[in-house]
Amino acid sequence: MLLSKYERSKVFREGGDSFQRPQFILQESVLAVDYNDELDYRKREIINQVLLKLEADGLVEVRWAKFMHGKQAEKVYLQLGAVDEAYALAGITPKAEKLESLLKVLEPLHDHHWEWVRSFWQTTHQKLKARKSAGLNLEDLEGYMELVTVLKALPSLEDIIPKRVFSQRILGDSKRFEADVEPKLVSLLKKYGPDEFERDDEYLDSIGIVAHPKPAFISGPIEFEVDGEIVDVSKFVGGVGLFPPTVKNITVSRIISNKLITIENLTSYHQMTEIYPDLIVVYTGGFPHRTVQSLLKRISEYFSTQSEEPLLFHWGDIDYGGLRIYQYIKTRFFPRAKPLWMDSATYLENLNRGNPFDDDYTAKLRALQKDPGFIEFHALIGLMLAKKIRIEQESLDPAICEFRF
Repeated sequence: MLLSKYERSKVFREGGDSFQRPQFILQESVLAVDYNDELDYRKREIINQVLLKLEADGLVEVRWAKFMHGKQAEKVYLQLGAVDEAYALAGITPKAEKLESLLKVLEPLHDHHWEWVRSFWQTTHQKLKARKSAGLNLEDLEGYMELVTVLKALPSLEDIIPKRVFSQRILGDSKRFEADVEPKLVSLLKKYGPDEFERDDEYLDSIGIVAHPKPAFISGPIEFEVDGEIVDVSKFVGGVGLFPPTVKNITVSRIISNKLITIENLTSYHQMTEIYPDLIVVYTGGFPHRTVQSLLKRISEYFSTQSEEPLLFHWGDIDYGGLRIYQYIKTRFFPRAKPLWMDSATYLENLNRGNPFDDDYTAKLRALQKDPGFIEFHALIGLMLAKKIRIEQESLDPAICEFRF
């Protein structure tokens, strides 16, 4: 108890003298129940004997009740000059040693290829130097050694890789990454990573790690060249699913339609492919994973070579995530993209189909409303904040909606 209080104290963090030594009142401590056990007075005697011995050895100072020395302890103080002996007697590794060990483990990250990892190292380094745990588990030194190993390996990934294959290759155990490293890595990505996502798997996908390779679904009048052969996607009712190796090797040879829409949810994707067969439709599955990103990049590069300006849309949920997914796609792939059915009129027409949200969600929306990057949605966000309702795109029927552009 005393060493724990010492490790949380100002004298531990900053050194020097302290007017207040680590201490506890016995009657308010976890010892109180045994100390006051009327059915077994030997417990008090044993505790008193130990306190007398610790006092005699100079590790603690005990304040005894008046005229009750050695019989009724009131308060116990740790002698700061005997901290090392106290650690040795308790069999506890000093926190200072744990902090120093963790500093050494994390040191290889100081010149990491990725800026966000260097930012994590710099922030953590400063806190550990200041004798603060920086929110890290000081008892899990091996876990942070594995985290460093993983972080050092990530920049060399050329393509996406299944997490179990990555784990076997980097850690020598196919399940080690998922069990021990993944929670730490996702936590770092959420706090220091360059992008904010909705789900943990999206954070991992952003650095190339996936549970299993995902296909990119696309439908409509677009043609790809694959190994010298032309494939017309419009011939496949409902579209096709292209896995990563295929997307890597294809070239967009011709786009017959100049209208393209990216869609957040799978149900809505299937609806659109059936209702608008002449429209190129790409399913993003939330934030587009790497395979979808590769496909969108190829399409974007094709459009950039054409004289006719394409009509580009994104349709997603009318909520915090949906607005951010639209902005993500617009910023990275289609600067001229416009939102489809993500406007104030559609919102008001479908309020009865929406779901309420809480105060935490409200705070997120307020942050978007202050972000100049989302200025085209500021009016819509104002309505959402007033109504406290969010609307999922599956609630809308594209068969009765009209294009608004």
